Amino acid sequence: NNTVESGVPAIPSPPSMDHPSHPLSHKSLSQYIYLRLPFELFAGYALTNVFLYFNVWLDQMDWITPQTLLIVGNASLVMMLVIGCVVMWRSGMLYGVGASLIWYFVGVAVELHTPSQPIYNEFTDEQITATQATAAVASTIFFIMFFIRMIKSIIKRNLFGCVGWKIRGAAADDDEEDEDDIAGVVEAGGAGGEIRTGYVQA
Repeated sequence: NNTVESGVPAIPSPPSMDHPSHPLSHKSLSQYIYLRLPFELFAGYALTNVFLYFNVWLDQMDWITPQTLLIVGNASLVMMLVIGCVVMWRSGMLYGVGASLIWYFVGVAVELHTPSQPIYNEFTDEQITATQATAAVASTIFFIMFFIRMIKSIIKRNLFGCVGWKIRGAAADDDEEDEDDIAGVVEAGGAGGEIRTGYVQA
């Protein structure tokens, strides 16, 4: 009697969420919240302050026109969006940086909804609306990218243990189908048919 083996390697089940090595365990979450998240939030805050103070420095120069400040301000938002997307997509785990950038983009859009008097005095309504729209679009794009990156990390790291079980279930179904096919061939041979193989009997 020959034994039919599927040849599919066994897929180890993911660790339980109660296990310390699981990314969503209490220990792992505590380490991330208390040891990494504050530094990530500060890194995102520092990144936004670099562009903020650069624009403030330009605003203090009398020879720079409001149109130039408008272009530099919108370009700063776009550059922060690009840097944030690159950092989030390549690192995959710097969610604090991403949260800081989202907070900054939303803050700029909300602030320009009812701008202060100095901004009214220096820029026109069209210029303020254009910058507000840039910040709103940047926040929307970055939030979507942030969400997609989280989903990708969940799937890649199999945080909820779904991928392995689905693959294992599919392999088990294939094994059952193979066994049914072999059983059908054997029954056909026993009914009077002839089963031929590539082996030559000595």
